[in-house]
Amino acid sequence: MDQSNPYAASTVALDTPAGQQVLADRGARLIAVLIDGFAVLACMLPFGLAFMVGDGTGAVAGIAGGISGLAVIGLVIYQLMMLHRQGQTIGKRAMKVRIVRTDGSHCGIGRLIALRWLVPALIGAIPLVGGLFSLLDPLMIFRENRLCLHDNIADTKVVQA
Repeated sequence: MDQSNPYAASTVALDTPAGQQVLADRGARLIAVLIDGFAVLACMLPFGLAFMVGDGTGAVAGIAGGISGLAVIGLVIYQLMMLHRQGQTIGKRAMKVRIVRTDGSHCGIGRLIALRWLVPALIGAIPLVGGLFSLLDPLMIFRENRLCLHDNIADTKVVQA
């Protein structure tokens, strides 16, 4: 292939072998989660403002709640599309990290939703056990392999993009 052709297809490998991937920094993962949380808060801002300055009838809060609800739905759809395509959320993209399988291959959206999010959420809802799990899950990032419990459940890891 001619390297001088700017319109040639990319030769970048999307699935980097696991041995060549560098694990994401703990701080980068934390900041990525915070960015994602602030994105949700930004979507909820119209409802919060309307609630604070409402006219007492609830009409303003209802309209703002609808706008906020649509914004959250849009954000969730966008985040899922990004996770499916690149293994990244808005925060992970900003911090230049992504989610992959532990073997370095692309992680499907089903695995991300079912095993990385739903199973930990269900475990977290169990009385007594759930609270302990929810505390231990993020603390496990301080192990040498930098994997949280949800990473172990889903067979994933977060690497530098």
